[in-house]
Amino acid sequence: MDEARMSTVKADVNILTFFFKMGKFFGVVPLHNKKSSRLKTIISLSYFAILSLLLSAIFIVSVWDRHKMYDSMKVTNIIVDVLVMITNFCFILTIRLGNLINNRYFDKIMESFRKIDACLDQSNFTICRMRVFKIYFFIVGFHVLYLGMHAYELYYRIVNHQTSFLIWVLYIPGFLKIHHQLFVVTLVAKMNTMLHTRYQFVIHCLGLNIDKENLNLELLELNKKSLTLDQIYYVFKKLYDLVSDMNVLFNWQIFFVLTCTVLEILNVINFMKQDQAWSVLAVDIAYGALYTISTLAIIKSCNDVQMLGEKVYVCCYTSQETLGGSKFENELLKFAKLIKPLLPQYTAGGFVTVNQRILSSLFSATLTYLIVIIQFDLST
Repeated sequence: MDEARMSTVKADVNILTFFFKMGKFFGVVPLHNKKSSRLKTIISLSYFAILSLLLSAIFIVSVWDRHKMYDSMKVTNIIVDVLVMITNFCFILTIRLGNLINNRYFDKIMESFRKIDACLDQSNFTICRMRVFKIYFFIVGFHVLYLGMHAYELYYRIVNHQTSFLIWVLYIPGFLKIHHQLFVVTLVAKMNTMLHTRYQFVIHCLGLNIDKENLNLELLELNKKSLTLDQIYYVFKKLYDLVSDMNVLFNWQIFFVLTCTVLEILNVINFMKQDQAWSVLAVDIAYGALYTISTLAIIKSCNDVQMLGEKVYVCCYTSQETLGGSKFENELLKFAKLIKPLLPQYTAGGFVTVNQRILSSLFSATLTYLIVIIQFDLST
């Protein structure tokens, strides 16, 4: 691999390492692991306890502050608003508990990426573009937008005497759950991009082996290098292990992100019926839009990885016509059978597959709720 390309590969992993360090501040990534000293472990657990107590206090204050609005709201609106708060609480709690139970998986992920990249060093990877995903730049911008909206909402409600300054001082840290969510989306999207690029590498190497058989040439004569099928299988299995580790770490967090998105959109619709001022409506709409964009980002990144994994499998069968019953064709079919159980698949909560099909489910849930509340309004 040429020096410039290799530096890009290293930068790819280094950026993920930087994200993990940022995650320690947010509490998304644990501060300690099995190799940590006793002092560091105690500090990490203390930090976890403080964040958990703060979260519980914020949840209680949020319920106390918001219940005053329920006198003028309908039952359906109240239910959705309460579900939003409970889901947000469960989302943060899942992160905290995940740090305690699954902290070893973060080290496993980094180690797997390093082992895969050790294979990339032996190959000509110039055709497959090792690129760093750009979506996190947009999501960083979302963090800034959210902070701006929080500041505006705080100013508006205090000026209009809708709540006391003390309540808002306690309630503002609750907005951190949104930044937790965006950070999780950014982290998953970044790792999915790294997986996406390495699945492209597998397809590229598989294509080189097929070209070699079709042209009856050695790869050296093609002036290209590739991995053998055994080496490709090793990389493919490591990629599957990475997806499995990510499912362990993020499957419940992704579930709550998707659930939060639907509930927030419904809640925005409810509050649009309550709030009449355009200044407040603009904030409500912005919340719903940003939630939707972040959810689309995580679904698309998961779906792209799944599609590329399936493409490797399909490529083994679509190449049979050109191989013409050669010995390599039998090896390729055997390879296809071995990788079939290793196709990547993301799940939310361990029972909902995360791909583009889930968008129809989210849309159906939102549409069903709208039909229900319209019928409810007409009947009252």
